[in-house]
Amino acid sequence: MPDKTEAISAEKKRSYLRHGGKCPYCGSESITGESVDIEGTGASQEVSCKECGRSWRDVYRLVNVEEVV
Repeated sequence: MPDKTEAISAEKKRSYLRHGGKCPYCGSESITGESVDIEGTGASQEVSCKECGRSWRDVYRLVNVEEVV
């Protein structure tokens, strides 16, 4: 089991930001997200891994708006 105090390395963070969908700590695809919290033009979501038990927060920002027809 990974050390739960170990920070996400810069390389793993870059990979997660490019590809997403996998735990940035252990690489498992068994991740789940909580509800998205929206504040102003940003949003965040707590995400956790069912394999290694680590949690992190995804941070989003508003980059576009699309019309719903």
